[in-house]
Amino acid sequence: MFVVKWPKKPVFAEHMQEELKASIPKAIQEEEEEEKVHLQLDDDEEEDDDDDMTPRSMLTAPSDESETVDFVLSQGMTREVCLMIACHQSTMTEERYETFTATLRAALMVFPPSHIFVCDNGVSPIPVDDNQWATQQVHPDINYLYVPEGNKTFAFYWCNKYWIPYLVQNGRVTDFKYAVIIDDDVPLPPDLHIPHQLLDQNPNIKAVHFPITATTPDGKPNLLVQCQDIEYKIAGLHKLFQATLARSLSCHGAVALWDRETLDEIFYEHDTVFNGEDMYMGLSLLRKRDDSKIISSAQAIVPTYAPDNWGMLFRQRVKSWDVTSHKKSFTYIWEIINPR
Repeated sequence: MFVVKWPKKPVFAEHMQEELKASIPKAIQEEEEEEKVHLQLDDDEEEDDDDDMTPRSMLTAPSDESETVDFVLSQGMTREVCLMIACHQSTMTEERYETFTATLRAALMVFPPSHIFVCDNGVSPIPVDDNQWATQQVHPDINYLYVPEGNKTFAFYWCNKYWIPYLVQNGRVTDFKYAVIIDDDVPLPPDLHIPHQLLDQNPNIKAVHFPITATTPDGKPNLLVQCQDIEYKIAGLHKLFQATLARSLSCHGAVALWDRETLDEIFYEHDTVFNGEDMYMGLSLLRKRDDSKIISSAQAIVPTYAPDNWGMLFRQRVKSWDVTSHKKSFTYIWEIINPR
């Protein structure tokens, strides 16, 4: 039997990060108090200490261990990263309301509320459901906007190009370098790993692919969902293989991390067609014909809610994925035969 061993999750989970962040300042404070006691004792003593030639600054200098702890902690935190959640009529039913709020609560385990941007979109001038109210019920500091254009790509583009820079200009948020984009049915794991070290060392990395796993809101997937989970993990293994050889062709549509400047360029060139929008983003990056690349980060597998009945699965595969395979597959083939 063929068994796939995924890389282990990061050593420092969310609760470990909080404990370490709380313990490090306490240890530094205790060390400073101990240092003051030693200085006072040295002042009281009138002995000659000329034999001890060790500078006191060397005794209190930060060690390599403390720098390593800071480095490891920064790897699991969302510094310079925001989260954009695409939603479309996410609270029309009670079930969808529960799914949407669960996604927001999971996001708060990873991102501060001011780093989260709910990108609602629809075809009417005003929202037809209560997405804004549901967002404020989870946390009042979560950012919400409504774009009267029922298109996920357009909502992300407007948020990244205009809304975030406007908030940065007014001092409401920091100028994020990266953005994680997800759907409204993707509860992020609390130990989501963002490879800051690789991103800092290689400026050619413009996007990060995360493998996904199929699950259900109650955490009890049936046989249909389990079969989709196998399919998702095989797809993740395929993208990991692509990234190992050269670069991944695209990220999953459910979750991805992008450089925000590159995201502006990709969305500007996007055809805004919903079917295969994630594949077209990877194709747009490929068309730049430079050293830009997409890597795969398998340290954390991101869950997504999959169809648990045949009716939902039929609508997903036949009305969306099957259309995508017909359209975007030929688009990729044409790109290879006749590159721009």
